[in-house]
Amino acid sequence: MQVASRVLAQNLIRNGVDPARIEHIPLYAPAVTEKRPPISDRRYILQPGALVRHKGVWLLVRAIERLPDDVDLVLGGVGGELLEPLEQYVAANQLSNRVRVMGAVLPSQWSVLFHHASVVVIPSLWNEPLGMAGIYAMSYGKPVVAFRSGGIDEWLEDGKTGIAVRFGARKEFAEVVAGLLNDWPRLNAFGAQARKNWETRFRPELHMEKLRAFYARICG
Repeated sequence: MQVASRVLAQNLIRNGVDPARIEHIPLYAPAVTEKRPPISDRRYILQPGALVRHKGVWLLVRAIERLPDDVDLVLGGVGGELLEPLEQYVAANQLSNRVRVMGAVLPSQWSVLFHHASVVVIPSLWNEPLGMAGIYAMSYGKPVVAFRSGGIDEWLEDGKTGIAVRFGARKEFAEVVAGLLNDWPRLNAFGAQARKNWETRFRPELHMEKLRAFYARICG
């Protein structure tokens, strides 16, 4: 049985699966080769993921006015039951100039969003099995702020590639994001280290090497 994180492996073992039947093969993010010109003189926070409650989609929407004035929030993913409530909240509170609720995002749009994001946030309020969006963020050289949960710790190096916030500490999360956005040297250092970590741990070639070795072993 192949799993993408050690957390998933531990869950299987707790449910009675023989550890010898479990193979941990980390996933990957594709290489980023294109360059894109700036699309705005404003900065923005990218929150990728489904628009569902356990992804923490309300956290920064409700905290946007406490963030720097030139910073916007983009919520993008695959839609979800909170798409309409979020749109209604943004309209009712006159936040449409700072909060963009995209719902489903095309692959070409993801490239633009990741390229120009100042920081990527993952405020998941559940035991995230991996947090694949964070690995994509690293491939673009973007720092991540996320709640410490599940598989997040397997790729997010606190204080090196971003910041891992105490799980569920909503006020602290917003404060950390605001502080990081006002600290360009730290933001850039996190992004550079994130890209290096992607190169050494999450390139497609590394995934394929482990996958080939796995099948060679079980078929040999």
